[in-house]
Amino acid sequence: MSGFDGLLKGISVLFVGDPRSPQLGWLAASGARVLKAERAEDARAMTVEDPTIVDAAVLDADWPGLGWVGLARDLPRSCALVVLSDKPDASLLESISALRAEFLSRAASEADFVFRIKTATKLSVPSLRRLAANASKL
Repeated sequence: MSGFDGLLKGISVLFVGDPRSPQLGWLAASGARVLKAERAEDARAMTVEDPTIVDAAVLDADWPGLGWVGLARDLPRSCALVVLSDKPDASLLESISALRAEFLSRAASEADFVFRIKTATKLSVPSLRRLAANASKL
């Protein structure tokens, strides 16, 4: 039994990568509806039929042959993206940033992982104070 029971209740998460990943168990334990795919084609097929089927996608950047960047671009814009990797480098982080996705190390704890999914799926309204501050810098 997880300490995060129900935290992700009502959230549908597409997990693309290693089917033995502990993150899959964490998602299920926290109440998320989990859809699994090992290949990008399978993930695309799920979202083509119904673009609203997933709220978030967790993409394993280290999974062989995934082509996570292309998959991330093909997923519905309404889908929050979280990219997992054990080998972050500047190129990977730049790609993640360009896609407006979130990064998380595969070694992250269950609490960090569940919290990142929760915050990634929350709709946020931009802070007018922050926008004004950035505008004044320019």
